[in-house]
Amino acid sequence: VACFGLAVTRLAAVSGQRPQRDTQCFSVVAWRELAELCAQDLHPGLWVYVEGRLHNHTWRDALGRPMVRTEVIAERMVVLEREGLGGHEAHYEFDSMWRE
Repeated sequence: VACFGLAVTRLAAVSGQRPQRDTQCFSVVAWRELAELCAQDLHPGLWVYVEGRLHNHTWRDALGRPMVRTEVIAERMVVLEREGLGGHEAHYEFDSMWRE
């Protein structure tokens, strides 16, 4: 298993103002071969495209309070490179939906 954070930034339009940057952070979980590729190839700052399903991970903290974290269970991922940093777009692509 590989767990990593993913930050997604978009420009949000605000009426009568300049667009503002809106950044959301997501927890991503990958399994099996996809997890192995993530462990080998991912590093901070790398651009990735992730497809998957949402899963609510629930547990109780040390005080017994219920906790919930929504995770993206990665099913497909493409590692992207910014133009000028590698000369190509897709470094690798892996689709775990079609592998068992």
